[in-house]
Amino acid sequence: SSADDRPDITVVVTACEDSPALRACLARVREQASALGAEVLLACNVDETALDETSRAEVARLVTRVVYEPEPGKSNALNAAVGAARGRVVAFTDDDALPDQGWLAAITAPILSGSDEVSGCGGPVLPVFPHGGPPDWLRHLMGRTRSTFLGPYHFLGHEPRAYSETDFGAGLPFGASCAFTREALRAHPYRPELGPNRETGLAGGEDTEVALRLLRAGHRLRYVPGARVHHPVHPDRMTLDWVRRRHRTLGRETVLLQRALGDEVPDADTLREHIRTCEGHGLRRLLRKPRHKFRRELRRISLEGSLEEVLSW
Repeated sequence: SSADDRPDITVVVTACEDSPALRACLARVREQASALGAEVLLACNVDETALDETSRAEVARLVTRVVYEPEPGKSNALNAAVGAARGRVVAFTDDDALPDQGWLAAITAPILSGSDEVSGCGGPVLPVFPHGGPPDWLRHLMGRTRSTFLGPYHFLGHEPRAYSETDFGAGLPFGASCAFTREALRAHPYRPELGPNRETGLAGGEDTEVALRLLRAGHRLRYVPGARVHHPVHPDRMTLDWVRRRHRTLGRETVLLQRALGDEVPDADTLREHIRTCEGHGLRRLLRKPRHKFRRELRRISLEGSLEEVLSW
């Protein structure tokens, strides 16, 4: 097709299987995309034969195009979608997320306007818990800390602002609510060793790595408070065991992220010393509140995950 009839925006949703949540997401995305003349790409991280014929046909009717990427790993599916995208801005949300009305217009507006030379945007991602709220044990252990551990959470306030490298701790654009120029993503593709992957067992990190790499390359990224996405928390995650397992994986992802960015990775002895510090007993530990003990335990588990990754090289 000619450049004149290409859409300004491509919306990408990745998935490994058909589901009611995926169809609800696509229905909402399609409505917003239609209003803006955008295209919707579904990137399936499976071989085409993994979906039955009925699912393939029904899902295809909800999107502009379907891209199949059989190589396991969300990053591979994301890169395939970016390669196939026709829009000069590519927006992303998760297959089990529900963007608010106006999400697509809000997340892409700062890039399309061109006024601040913005290359990417991120918006709030808010967890939706079963039965109306987080479990009591989480409230007890976390106090007023805004982190949930149980599902994607990204909120930097109600005012627009620029992202910077110092936002690494508070959060950079989340994959469930973000948009970038196609050019930026083709120059800085997602790293296959990061991101959800059914073979490696990893769960994330690809979005953080891309955002940091873009910032370091001089790109401007903007937080857009009006581009809100709600992300359900699966009931399977509502346990302490799941939180502990997730933090072990998080430790592995931290090391992989450091390596991908070319940052210094702590050696095994340094990590062991940090673990010993977390395990240390004494009067101060005995006096700690349960939530402080819990956070220290999670810190230790993350460090153990990092050590496992370092020792596996």
